[in-house]
Amino acid sequence: MYKSAIIYYPTDPKILGEIQREIAVFHCAAAVKYMDNIGLDDRQKIMVVDELLNEMAARQSSTA
Repeated sequence: MYKSAIIYYPTDPKILGEIQREIAVFHCAAAVKYMDNIGLDDRQKIMVVDELLNEMAARQSSTA
């Protein structure tokens, strides 16, 4: 494959935040597409997202 690679890691917090938002948007879109592919209806999608948000909040409160 490749013998070497150049990885750009921005030091500007504004640019880094923008990249992280773009990655998050991509992941969200992929998750919604996956839920469509497995045949979840809107109610089931809402339940999945709510449970994920609850789990994330629980993890943040336990690490704080």
